[in-house]
Amino acid sequence: MTPWIVNPSAFNVLQAPIGGKSEVLIAPWSSEGGRPRKISVFLLGVRRGSHLRSTVCSDAVEQKEVPTYVTRVMNLLSADLPKMFDVHHEPDWSIYADDVEFEDPMTKFDGVDQYRRNIRMLKDSLLFGEGNLEIHDIWSQRRISTGAAVWSVLTRFTLSFKARIFPWKPILRFTGTSEYILREDGLVVGHIDRWDSISNQSFPSTDALRDFSSQFFSFSSPISISSSSTLLRRYEEYEVRREKERSTIYVEYVRRQDGIRALSEFAAGSNDQGIIIPTEAPLVLEFPDGVSGSKKRMHLFLRNNSSKTATFRDQVRYGSLLEGNFACMPLKEGITAESAARAATKLQNLLISGGWRLQSSRIWLVQFSPIHALPWNIYNEVWIEVGPS
Repeated sequence: MTPWIVNPSAFNVLQAPIGGKSEVLIAPWSSEGGRPRKISVFLLGVRRGSHLRSTVCSDAVEQKEVPTYVTRVMNLLSADLPKMFDVHHEPDWSIYADDVEFEDPMTKFDGVDQYRRNIRMLKDSLLFGEGNLEIHDIWSQRRISTGAAVWSVLTRFTLSFKARIFPWKPILRFTGTSEYILREDGLVVGHIDRWDSISNQSFPSTDALRDFSSQFFSFSSPISISSSSTLLRRYEEYEVRREKERSTIYVEYVRRQDGIRALSEFAAGSNDQGIIIPTEAPLVLEFPDGVSGSKKRMHLFLRNNSSKTATFRDQVRYGSLLEGNFACMPLKEGITAESAARAATKLQNLLISGGWRLQSSRIWLVQFSPIHALPWNIYNEVWIEVGPS
């Protein structure tokens, strides 16, 4: 197994094969990038793929029992957080200390009353609304601070809400980690958010202000905000999304115009049933062996995964784009062999430097804009399937 790195909070976690088994180590995050500067402690008890797990951080290599109050807070947060921005839901404020401190790269305050006001502003106000908080994972962590054990509950989240102050109501989206610092009476005394999209996490972060304000005027991919897609990570130059399996019609092609014509005619009724087959954008170009490979496949999504009734014609087949995690990078120019190769190489390099594992050499080019769209109206994407980070 190839070692891989994630950053659930202020730490890098390194998984690597040790003695034939997969061990998990933890080390302080290096802002210089690359591998951690020094492995100092072990992180035990991690179960990959778990949505409720406990990890123990200690200088000694031994399993520690997770205190009852930590498990209780984990359970409360896992139930409460997904409903945090529901206008009809009142969060359980009893788990927060009166003097709880909150900090993210743009905001810093203390007090549970201010905490409550901040949530209400994002949930339903003249400025913001229609918020949604997705929790992808939750785990606990023990650290030694000034000789005493400090427990935290950490989550990986996706947060989105609309900015109502603009007529076009742009959707602002953030992914990252939250750390809820606990004291021994089980109350949350600190809440620290870190965003995936910026480097400088320290309040006040100019990176955060730039990222926040830029979303007022940026275009979100129609797929990234659709019901078939779940945003997992939003970085400065690309996103990672979990896509659901979707039915398609596809054809293998040499010239793009020939593939478009074959799919269009089939969907328009040139099939053995003589029926219209509802399809929807975008057009997806699949390169099983990379963009330089000879094999090329073109897909059109079936609207609402509509039933497959007509049979094949002129090499048109029914297929699917399988469920998985995809790194998706904007391609704000027309899709040509040269632009596709440049974009694919750039995204591959970004993923490798970010610690992501590429599942294969397969590349997808997702065409939202017509071929002859004006330059300022062009928006397409390049996709690469990735494994867990």
